[in-house]
Amino acid sequence: MNGMRKVVSLVFALLIMTFSAPGLAQKSETKYFWATFPELLQAGVTTIDVTINNATPPPGVSTINSGRIRLFGPAEMTITGVQMVAPTVSSVAWSPASGKDITLSNFPGIKNNKFATFRLTLAGVPSTCTGVSWLVNANTGNAYPGGDEFVQSEQVQSQLSTGVGCDGILDCETTGSGGNFVFGQTGITGKRGDNKDISACVKVPYDLVDNRGSTAVRQVEFKWDYAAQPGASFEYTVPWFAELVNANGMPNPTKLAWLEGTSYTALAPGRACIGDTLPTCVGTLTSAIDSTTTSIGVTGTSACPVPASTTVPFAVTIGSERMKVTAIVGSTWTVVRGDGATTAATHTTTAKVASNPLPLDDDGKQMQMCIKSESWKAVGVDYCSPTSSSLCSLIEVTTTVFDLGDGLMER
Repeated sequence: MNGMRKVVSLVFALLIMTFSAPGLAQKSETKYFWATFPELLQAGVTTIDVTINNATPPPGVSTINSGRIRLFGPAEMTITGVQMVAPTVSSVAWSPASGKDITLSNFPGIKNNKFATFRLTLAGVPSTCTGVSWLVNANTGNAYPGGDEFVQSEQVQSQLSTGVGCDGILDCETTGSGGNFVFGQTGITGKRGDNKDISACVKVPYDLVDNRGSTAVRQVEFKWDYAAQPGASFEYTVPWFAELVNANGMPNPTKLAWLEGTSYTALAPGRACIGDTLPTCVGTLTSAIDSTTTSIGVTGTSACPVPASTTVPFAVTIGSERMKVTAIVGSTWTVVRGDGATTAATHTTTAKVASNPLPLDDDGKQMQMCIKSESWKAVGVDYCSPTSSSLCSLIEVTTTVFDLGDGLMER
């Protein structure tokens, strides 16, 4: 009996040591937070608010007492001041006095399930549509990076992208939160699809320049932060204002151009798309391929299904390479590599295969914009020219395009 008591006492002693010894204690609960910047900031505005939320669940009682904010944007854009504005107004210590990477301290702590809003003063804010991104850190220490670090909440994602001087910001249609837009009261509508290579989606700010009412050159220019997401794809519909038919009594062609590097290509009559949808995932590779493989295995997944019916030939994209599919037998596709003046490359197993609706130009190079549909209707009559006594039809043209390259339209 005494032996049994000694064993029980030893067990209790070990348990006490296990839960009391620093090296053996249970790991403290993970601390969570999330931060929200506005998606849009008007041109000329020199302050922006960020709300930081302490999302640590009970029984956690950790307080956010310091942090770090980093700005990723134009070289001249910097943070020059910080103040807490909610739930109470308070001064904040920040360092350095001006920069893209600052630390915060000496502010009322943010307790769990509470928030604080900080107002940042900015310098060098761009006057034209520009994408800016942010990175936020939060810690328990009174001086960053002291204490324990908070991690991104698993329940609420931080909003860390801001379009400065832009008309809006768009996510991907299917893999993101949705990408439909209506441009004011002008009747131009559209959406953002998935990326042309089905890569991870990043929200992008956009700007639409509407010069349809110009008496000189009637244009619509759709711009987005191409550097942030060069693979973004958009579909939009432009109802043009009334115009006279050409000398043959028919509509003039809609001209298209797109960004290559830092300048636009020459405007040229648009070509019809070779597909009726924006790029979408149509399968994944069953095995890796090198730059010369012409028979590829393609299989579908729930997130990336192979179409039930496919008629060859058609174009696909893997990474940045365009391929022309010429035959399909079971899950084996015969392809022409490096189509559209792209470069044949190696691709890994499970690489995503995307549909490609873009036509080629006369030189066999892939265009970055195409016309999905176009229609017109007669709406009136007018003199064929200011000096003519002949009558010509007035028409209204509606054009829907796929735009994968910062597009420009002209009529």
